[in-house]
Amino acid sequence: MKKILVIEDDESIRRSVGMMLRISGFEAFYAENGSIGLQMATQSMPDVIICDIAMPVLDGYGFIQELRKNSATSNIPVIFLTAKASEEDVAKGKALGANAYLTKPIWPADLLKIVQEQLGQQA
Repeated sequence: MKKILVIEDDESIRRSVGMMLRISGFEAFYAENGSIGLQMATQSMPDVIICDIAMPVLDGYGFIQELRKNSATSNIPVIFLTAKASEEDVAKGKALGANAYLTKPIWPADLLKIVQEQLGQQA
């Protein structure tokens, strides 16, 4: 079973995304900020990470910078799922190494498609 780490400070979004992932046959686990997410990613080595950007403690940009510095986690696909939708935000996310950049709100089927695409690229 593929493991997906969801890093999101909004509990209702965390739950919704997690439920969609579990229904789709994935193991989902959660962190409420980038700092906790970084610890979980290092310990659990997820297959894909879905990450918000605007979060307390360590935001998504800081999270991906730290994730990419570690050789053990540097190749884990990261999907930013965020309300930050400006061209500058998208460009910054991609420049920092995001594999995909999605803006909220998003249809569950669209998110699932991107997750599956990222898993396919790993193979």
